[in-house]
Amino acid sequence: GVEAHTIVRDWLTSQHEIDGVSRGTITRDSTYKANEATTVDAVVSTIGFPLVGGPAGSMEAGRNVDVASALLSDLDVPYIVASPL
Repeated sequence: GVEAHTIVRDWLTSQHEIDGVSRGTITRDSTYKANEATTVDAVVSTIGFPLVGGPAGSMEAGRNVDVASALLSDLDVPYIVASPL
């Protein structure tokens, strides 16, 4: 399956990120779909797995925390995990 971070990385953006890219303070990954990205005010995860790593990556806690942190920092919008415990 597709890891959730690829959707956030390639298909989502925020006004904060758009402004940062324009100022040159934020650099987007080469896979970013600038003309197709959707501007969001928040990201809600209902998958129950880490943003980066998916179900297999969850076996090594913290393995991809830096990648997820960078993606969410650039967006600068609320990130909500809405999965039942």
